[in-house]
Amino acid sequence: MNKKTVSVLIALTLAFSTGGSVLAASNNGNGTSSTSSITAVNQQKQDLQIKVEKLDDQISQVMNQISQNKKDIENISSNISANKQKLKESEDSLNTQKQLLNDRMRAMYINGNSSYLGVILNSTDVNDFISRVETVKKIVSSDKQTIADLKAKQTQLAQEKQTLSNQSGKLLALKTDNENKLNKLENDKATQNKLIASLDKKEKELETSAENAKEKKTVAVAAINVQKIRNDAPKITTTDTKSQTAVKTYSQTADHVSSEKTSQIVSSQASNTQATASNQSSSNTQSTVSSNSIVAYASNFLGTPYVWGGTTPAGFDCSGFVQYVYAHFGISLPRVSQDQQNVGTPVSRSDLQPGDLVFFGSPAYHVGIYVGNGSYINAPKTGDVVKIASVDRSDFSGGRRVK
Repeated sequence: MNKKTVSVLIALTLAFSTGGSVLAASNNGNGTSSTSSITAVNQQKQDLQIKVEKLDDQISQVMNQISQNKKDIENISSNISANKQKLKESEDSLNTQKQLLNDRMRAMYINGNSSYLGVILNSTDVNDFISRVETVKKIVSSDKQTIADLKAKQTQLAQEKQTLSNQSGKLLALKTDNENKLNKLENDKATQNKLIASLDKKEKELETSAENAKEKKTVAVAAINVQKIRNDAPKITTTDTKSQTAVKTYSQTADHVSSEKTSQIVSSQASNTQATASNQSSSNTQSTVSSNSIVAYASNFLGTPYVWGGTTPAGFDCSGFVQYVYAHFGISLPRVSQDQQNVGTPVSRSDLQPGDLVFFGSPAYHVGIYVGNGSYINAPKTGDVVKIASVDRSDFSGGRRVK
């Protein structure tokens, strides 16, 4: 850490401390401290944030279900088409065999024989009789077997067609149900956004409070630590514009870095325009993964927008972000936070290390990656971006170490 950064941090600390002290000592005109007011607002906001994260989690899960249903529907539709073609071929083959049988019977009738028995009885001598018997036996046996096989196949294919049709109907019904759920959740989310916007406005009126100053200080120090990790981590040249400008974007858009001093600290991360951590290749194995590499790589995506069901740098949801970062190092994680909560080994809050997964709610509805100094990097909620936030939340439900 250079002297300039240290001095900025000291100035920031003093600014936070002074601002917090002044507000803590002030009254709201009724003899009660404004600190209790901002505490109440922060608690209300946190409660709403939890509700929003739960909705985001549900929306993402429904979107995943819809996506999987579409794939299943496409597969079943393809199977139905193939089955119809096979059924048609079997029917054509069966009809051909029937026609051959009818042709033989017609030929026998024209020749004065109304049955296979007539063919046998019209033999000219013993040898001819024996020969005709054997021939008729083979023809009859072959015809019977052919027709039986074709009928069995026809019955089987018809049953498979009905089964696939039933499955397709169920999947279509499930898709419709999921879309209805998604519409409801989106409406609920719109309501929550209005409430959060109202609370954000009230919080900004009291943003110099000691509580807010403490959280911003925690995040600012964590951001400096992340920058140091980035500087020390292996680097590769990349043409990925998003990775190159991620930290700069973060410093411009992250709403919790609102003070001038904090912005100066975090925006210094923009100087690192190379993707960190080792390149994703066959050499990327779990044995080479370090906590710092995970944090360094994750920080490339600061400023990336939250997107429901997002699993790429074009946009992430919380579990999609974590899954993507770990996949870079060859570590496969489940898709949703509830399942990710069961991976690895449990870690208490006091034993958290950079690179650990941190979860909120049980079962988890939110997840992020711990970066140290009581902070974690995460894709928080719709309308927001990947950013660093304090892990000091009432709904923190534990960490997991995955290596």
